[in-house]
Amino acid sequence: MPKIISVCDSDWANASYEYTQAMRNVGLNATSYKMIPHHFGYEGESEILENQFEMEEVIKHADIVQIMHSNIWLLRLCKKLNKKKVYVYHTGTTYRRDPEKINAAFNPSIIRAFTDQTEFIRTGMKNEYYFTSPINENKFRYSEFKSDKITIAHFPSSTEIKGTKTINRIVNSLKKTYDFNYIVDGTHVCHSDQMERMSNCDIYIELFSPILNGKQYGCFGVTALEAAALGKIVVTNHTTAHIYKQFYGCTTPFVTPITERDLYLCLEKLLKTPENLLRIKKLETRQWLEKYHSYQATGLIIKNLLKL
Repeated sequence: MPKIISVCDSDWANASYEYTQAMRNVGLNATSYKMIPHHFGYEGESEILENQFEMEEVIKHADIVQIMHSNIWLLRLCKKLNKKKVYVYHTGTTYRRDPEKINAAFNPSIIRAFTDQTEFIRTGMKNEYYFTSPINENKFRYSEFKSDKITIAHFPSSTEIKGTKTINRIVNSLKKTYDFNYIVDGTHVCHSDQMERMSNCDIYIELFSPILNGKQYGCFGVTALEAAALGKIVVTNHTTAHIYKQFYGCTTPFVTPITERDLYLCLEKLLKTPENLLRIKKLETRQWLEKYHSYQATGLIIKNLLKL
């Protein structure tokens, strides 16, 4: 069985670790390594290496190297060690800032590029393929939150990136007409505490940021998937939903406004929806997560793409 490693400096959203767990779930010999611990305090993380020498050693003994988060220095290390089976995951800001530069660096040296951002498809990646970070559905308990009012929540990892200012303005304008609870808190807490506070709502707003630093954005992230696993109705951006359908063959159950007016109307519609129909929507969201984004579902995608 070939030895697969995933490597990075910082593992944003714990993605490298989660992809590795998905690969292990389907029987692959996979391990992940990084240089910097994550301040969110995840219950499980990639193995932390002390220095570049240790990173060289794990790369040297790997059959397949997956470079996470468009990391250029790790690409140079793979080239130095003459590694032939190299893949890259383009996942966020580094790629978004200058895709032409990143592709020029990676494309000649990799077999193919993966991304978890639908808006990155057709931007020049070699043999591109889109799939999202997997969720360990067994770790997330479906929670039927009970309150005398609908509760909407928003707990951004970054208020600027997630569009919190706009979200607050729209939600507060709805409160002038409708009676509901709204909980918003941008305080960084450990991952288990984040999941606990997300459990205490009916509707979770993840993101409203169609444009970020002048570039197209608006693709749902890991938090939306975690909220789905908890059985929440998820409101988020997904400005390139056709790309998701192209690769997964279905649509998401997310509520996906494009404009600020859409956001207002979508939330208003949910506030007017009978409780029994909201419950059906919650269950459908959880079931979709289990079918398409579990460890097993994602592990099988990767196994097929690596031709193992």
